Amino acid sequence: MPPFLIKKLKFTYIVAHKLGFNKALLKIVWKILKSKKRNANIAVPRQIAMYICRVILEEPLTKIGIEFGGKDHTTVMHSVDKIKKQIKNDKTFELEINKLINEIK
Repeated sequence: MPPFLIKKLKFTYIVAHKLGFNKALLKIVWKILKSKKRNANIAVPRQIAMYICRVILEEPLTKIGIEFGGKDHTTVMHSVDKIKKQIKNDKTFELEINKLINEIK
């Protein structure tokens, strides 16, 4: 099994466990995040998830994009940059993201 897939499976399990998702709910959430939908209630969590994947897994943007429904690497780059900027400008948001990352680790 490729190292990236092992990391992804471990990461997915940790996220599901920390957030209290059961297997069925996790599949639904993952399917929504991978979708092409662009409304804010889906796009923002997707951007946060891409940012966290980049920070924790340290995988190339192209691999993250593929895992999120075949998104282009520039889409992932935009998402990561947008979340970084929001973290820099909003301390409450920064605390929430850091809390989530610490729970996942």
